[in-house]
Amino acid sequence: MIECRLGIPNGSLHDAVSRVLNLKQQDAEYLTDYVKRYKQSHDVLKSHIGTKKLEEFVEHTNEYKN
Repeated sequence: MIECRLGIPNGSLHDAVSRVLNLKQQDAEYLTDYVKRYKQSHDVLKSHIGTKKLEEFVEHTNEYKN
């Protein structure tokens, strides 16, 4: 499997991003359960990319600079 610059397999990183972006509350799911699932997915994503990488990415966007 090919690894990205962060040293993580691309498939794993893609899955983590995809989970966070596509996460939705299920029918008849309590809000607290949904929030718990979101936080877990978010923590997995942060473990892959770290907080500094995300901050650096945002700081280099045109929207942030303007």
